[in-house]
Amino acid sequence: MTHLFQTCVHHARYITLLAMGAWLAAAAHMAMAAASLEVGVLPNVSARVLMTQYEPMQSHLHKQLGLPVLVSTAPSWREFYQRLKQGQYQLVVVAGNVARLAEKDLGYKPLVSYEPLVPAVFVTKKGVSTQPSVLMNGQKLALGNPASLVAFEGARWLDQQGLQSGKHYQTLQVRADDSVGSAIIRGEAAAGIMSMGEFRAHAPEVREQLSIHTRFAEVTSFVVMASPTLDAAMAERVRKLLLAFDGQVDDGRLFFERSGFKAIVPFNPSALQQLDAYVDSTRKLLD
Repeated sequence: MTHLFQTCVHHARYITLLAMGAWLAAAAHMAMAAASLEVGVLPNVSARVLMTQYEPMQSHLHKQLGLPVLVSTAPSWREFYQRLKQGQYQLVVVAGNVARLAEKDLGYKPLVSYEPLVPAVFVTKKGVSTQPSVLMNGQKLALGNPASLVAFEGARWLDQQGLQSGKHYQTLQVRADDSVGSAIIRGEAAAGIMSMGEFRAHAPEVREQLSIHTRFAEVTSFVVMASPTLDAAMAERVRKLLLAFDGQVDDGRLFFERSGFKAIVPFNPSALQQLDAYVDSTRKLLD
């Protein structure tokens, strides 16, 4: 009986040690996560361009928080959204329609947004002035990503010109938004749709061979969001730091020069609510 009691005690201690080991491992993982911050930026332009644009913000957050800050992206919008769903990022910078999807489906909390609104442009080779209804009939339209708000608005604008995708023109999805211009120059597409920021991200030698044929819309700007797993106090601290991140500090001045944005402002809930019409289409393309 004594032997049985000792055996049970031994097993209980063993199970307790295993549980304690698992708890310590989980605690260590949480501590490591709390000791750093990963910012995921939607790949609307190439990773090289994004890393250059966001280096000043990374530096600012690192200095103010006293934590390692990592800025990362993904090869595509879909892959980025899958990583977002898996909880890889503590903060994300995303287009308005993706922000609304992440808010509704995943519980991400909007913190701040960028200004101004994002100009959406129809781009051709330099010197082309032909009306879209003639230029695009039977031709290809280059897009960086069909899930972008600019692409949705572009399709609607072309429809107003009497052009329906799949019937009057075909779409050509290129590897990244900042190679849309190259596809136009090579003759793979008659025109392209992109944001003004994506147009500016082209190398000067590419950009000088292109023309902004039509500026057809202005869409909701990018939104910075906190993961539902990020501590509320940390999310609030980041929000305040971003609102204070302006052209009066060196890092802020560099960020705005490189990105083309003008300001970081408090989040306006109605701006995302107006994008509900795009949520289902965005989910279909990214899930």
